[in-house]
Amino acid sequence: MANKTKGPSAFLQKVDKLEAGTTKNVVGKSTVTVAGTAMTGPQINAKLGAADTLYAAVAQARAAETQALSAYDAALPELREFVKDYEFALKGTFGSKSAILVDFGIAPARPAVRTVESKAKALARGKQTRAVRGTKGKVQRQAVTVEGTPGLALVTPGGQLVGGVLDGPIPPGGSEPAAVQAGLPVTGAPPAAPEQGPTGK
Repeated sequence: MANKTKGPSAFLQKVDKLEAGTTKNVVGKSTVTVAGTAMTGPQINAKLGAADTLYAAVAQARAAETQALSAYDAALPELREFVKDYEFALKGTFGSKSAILVDFGIAPARPAVRTVESKAKALARGKQTRAVRGTKGKVQRQAVTVEGTPGLALVTPGGQLVGGVLDGPIPPGGSEPAAVQAGLPVTGAPPAAPEQGPTGK
């Protein structure tokens, strides 16, 4: 079984020492039979050198992975915010309870289940709020009216009140319309006659 306590660096250190010893003692001098195959020094070093080549690719891949992870981590906050905004937009587009949201991997919102106790509390709270605000119901609003009845008066195109008795207003507490002369209610003595000119006309 391979020794798992030693990492690639320990193995590569061993390879480097084997290459150095092969270059010094085998290359150009003799051959060595390895697993039944006679090998020259250059052949042995080429085999050993593969470890360095392969591990160099591993090191490059790890460096690229580290760089990629750094770029990912830097962009992640903005991406998370976009996902959050997009999910919010989808809920606004299709409705938070729409089954279509399942296609986007979003669970539709479930309608809130109100208990009898919560309904009773809400009803009581609503009555208290209306009492504090003085809010009136439909029947109460219909019972609130002004006293008396408005009257009518005629006005000429020039803005002058037309004389004569018109449909006068009913005063508060009264039952009969007040007489109106020249557009004004008659409450006491009749208005004075208009002054005559020098010619008496």
